[in-house]
Amino acid sequence: MPKGRLVPLLRFFLRTEVDTTPLGSAFSSERATVILPWVIGVMVYLALLMVSASMSIDNTIARWRADLADRITVVVPPAVEGLGGMPLTESHNSLLSFLRSDVSVSRAEEIPSAKLQLLLEPWLGTAAHVEGLPLPRMIEVDMRKVDSVAIAQLRTRLTENFPQVLLDDHRFWRNRLLAVGRILQGIGLVAMIVALATALVIVALGVQIAMSKHATTIQLLRVMGADDSYITAQFLPAVRRASAIGSLIGLLVFLSTYALLRIVGDGFAPQGMGPQDWQWAMVFFVPLFLFLAALAVLVITIWGRLREAP
Repeated sequence: MPKGRLVPLLRFFLRTEVDTTPLGSAFSSERATVILPWVIGVMVYLALLMVSASMSIDNTIARWRADLADRITVVVPPAVEGLGGMPLTESHNSLLSFLRSDVSVSRAEEIPSAKLQLLLEPWLGTAAHVEGLPLPRMIEVDMRKVDSVAIAQLRTRLTENFPQVLLDDHRFWRNRLLAVGRILQGIGLVAMIVALATALVIVALGVQIAMSKHATTIQLLRVMGADDSYITAQFLPAVRRASAIGSLIGLLVFLSTYALLRIVGDGFAPQGMGPQDWQWAMVFFVPLFLFLAALAVLVITIWGRLREAP
C-alpha cells in the first residue's frame, strides 16, 4: 500500500484532529473510554469462542447425519453359537447373504474385530486383548431408504429367518443426540449475542455518562451554532479507535487460542473442531460487525440525547 494512503488510514483509526478539541480530548481521556478497548476485546473474544463452539457442534451434527443417515446395525449376540442350527461360520455367511439379497439393503458388511478393538480402546486401553472377550458380531447395513415401514419389514424378515439376531436402527439415540446438539448450538449463539450486546450497551452507557458530564460544554456548542453532526464528531474518534483496537485484540487472542488448541490437541482433537472452510468468514465478520455496530450505537445515542435536550 502506498505511503500516501497508509498514513490517512492509520490516522482514521488511531488519531484525528478532533482529539485536540476540548470536548474530544476530554472524552478520550475519560477512564471509561481508556478501558473501552479492553472491554470490547474481551466481549469479541467471548463471542468468537461461542461462535466457534456452535460451529463445532454444527460440524459434528452434519457428520452424524452423513454417517448414520441410511445405516443400521445388525447384532449377533456373543452367546449365539450358530444361527438356524447351522455351524457358526456358515450361519454368519448365511446371514450376510440374506441381508445382501434383501430388496431394501444396498450394502451389508461385517465389522472386523480389529475395528471393534479400536472402538473399545477408549475404555479398555491399547494393551487390552479382545480375542477372549464375548463380543457380539456386528454387521453394518446401508439401506436404500430408512423409515419406520422399511425397518419394521426388515426386522420382521430377520426375526422369521434368524430369530437370535438384533436390529439397531440408531434413530432413537441419534435423534436425541441431534436434539441436544441443537440446544447447545442455540445456547452458544445466544451467548454470542449477549456478549456483543453487552459491549454495545457499555459503549452507549459510556457515551451517555460523558454527555451528562460535559452537558454544559455541549449546550455552549449548540448555542454557538454547532449542529448534531459536529457534536457527534467530537465523540466519534475515541469510540472508533477503541472499537477497532478492541475488535482486533479479541480476534488475535481467539486465533492464538485456536492455534494453541490445534497444536496441543493434534491427534486427539475431534474432527470438525472449530471453524471449517467458509465458516472462517463468520469468524472475521464478528469483530467487523461489532466495530460498525459500536459506531452506529454512538451516533444513535448522541442524536437521541441531543433531541431530548432543550
